[in-house]
Amino acid sequence: MMGGDLHADVRDSRHPEAARLLKALPAAPLRIPIYQLKISLSRGLWRRVLVPENYSLGALHRVIQVLFGWSGDHLHLFEHGKRRYTDPFYPLENCGDEELCRLNRALPAPRTKLTYTYDLGDCRRHEIVLEKILDPEIDIPICVDGHGDNPIEDYNPDYPEEPVPFDQDAVNQTLAERLAYQTAVRDDDNDRRGAYPVSERAAGPIGSADLSHL
Repeated sequence: MMGGDLHADVRDSRHPEAARLLKALPAAPLRIPIYQLKISLSRGLWRRVLVPENYSLGALHRVIQVLFGWSGDHLHLFEHGKRRYTDPFYPLENCGDEELCRLNRALPAPRTKLTYTYDLGDCRRHEIVLEKILDPEIDIPICVDGHGDNPIEDYNPDYPEEPVPFDQDAVNQTLAERLAYQTAVRDDDNDRRGAYPVSERAAGPIGSADLSHL
């Protein structure tokens, strides 16, 4: 199992090409830039969140669900220019796999935007704006600000509900519990190669890797 010091892990791996691999590694770990996103559902209902730039749109979907208190019971899609992405397990016409598109492709520079629509019947349309690219070191997304109560997902006048007030501490606790994911690598058949968060059940032990192909 690999730990936090990649150089030490490679040295201790007993791999026959360990020396060559060590020479190829950077002297210091590369820090992943952090995106500051503002996600707005309406003018008075928005959340500001920090996420690693190498998150997939699929990972961002899971973050948005927590930020606004959505249940995940409805279909969703991202729109970036003329491209559309969604969950490959619930495919929609003319939509790509959201796990194969990283944030730094969809939002290459500050002030660029994309949209996220949740519940294609009620069309809960969120505008996502890249405000800044930062350099803090974070492992999981962090909500840093927000305004407006969580929306009521499936309003029924016969069983009225009170909206849940926005609670930044509770949001961050949920993000930590649900999204303390690891980084895995996934390829498509063209030029996209990137990291995306996956669950421990899917990925195996943290940092585990097969070096036999090196």
